[in-house]
Amino acid sequence: VKPKGWLKEYLIRQKNGLTGNLGSISAWLQKKNNAWLSKDGKGEFGWEEVPYWLKGYANLGYILQDPKVIAESKIWLEGVLNSQRSDGDFGPTVIDKNGAEDFWPKMIMLYCLQSYYEYSNDQRIASSKTSIFCSTVASP
Repeated sequence: VKPKGWLKEYLIRQKNGLTGNLGSISAWLQKKNNAWLSKDGKGEFGWEEVPYWLKGYANLGYILQDPKVIAESKIWLEGVLNSQRSDGDFGPTVIDKNGAEDFWPKMIMLYCLQSYYEYSNDQRIASSKTSIFCSTVASP
């Protein structure tokens, strides 16, 4: 997709507006001690805010071919890829009040990884049985 006219202008405004600047003003996107950037899934801000933002932010970068947005997105995506554990789980470990793990934020992050794969063809995502997609969505 190569936007032109009003659509391109809209996407540029989104990149220059809140979506593009959320990282500098949002507590959820602070990198220090962020669970999404943690290899063991521990830290703060490990719920769904990061993947919801990243889903739109990264796609803006891919569509607009903006190297700054793509580079920032890749920091978060590499954090996720580097956090995959031997059982296939990845990202933050969030336990709810009943003691069960909340997988919903990871489901949103899978959208981000899918978009990244479509953009980059990064084989770590979908090329083997040990990939995040296969490990996360495969049935036992």
